[in-house]
Amino acid sequence: MQPKFSLYRRLMHWLTVVFILGLAVSGMFYSNEIGGKTPLLIHQVFGQTLIILLAFPLFGLVRAQANLATSEHPAWERLLSKTVHILLYAVMIAFLVTGFVAASGLRDPYLVWSLPLSFARSDMAETLAEVHFFLKIPLLALVSLHISGVLKHSLWDKDNTFREMWFIRR
Repeated sequence: MQPKFSLYRRLMHWLTVVFILGLAVSGMFYSNEIGGKTPLLIHQVFGQTLIILLAFPLFGLVRAQANLATSEHPAWERLLSKTVHILLYAVMIAFLVTGFVAASGLRDPYLVWSLPLSFARSDMAETLAEVHFFLKIPLLALVSLHISGVLKHSLWDKDNTFREMWFIRR
């Protein structure tokens, strides 16, 4: 049986999961002042890496979503799945952009390149830093919807959707 999701798509999905979890944990450590500057370093390196990682799937997103349109799932599920995935990417990109602007304004950012300090320390940059902090709420909601979909397919429908996205086949 030909897998629905290529090895590349599965690898990109799970790498994104690992980096988002790493960003969440390092962000919490940094916000609660645990671990000195190390959580900030990890947070910024993971964020920059995720920017690069997300660039690749975004180029293939339209083609990938077109593949879902031919699946055996009902139209409402395909629409909900497509909507959640598009919103998930939009929130991740907004998270990364606002985080990049906020990090550029730090005294010693761990960035490959940063924005000019005149912008990074402006009122607009402060607003974007607040948006970065707020975006965890919609991200958490979308990830919850995504996981709910996985559980629905695995426990209710008992179909192969999760197995197709995982690495081990039965």
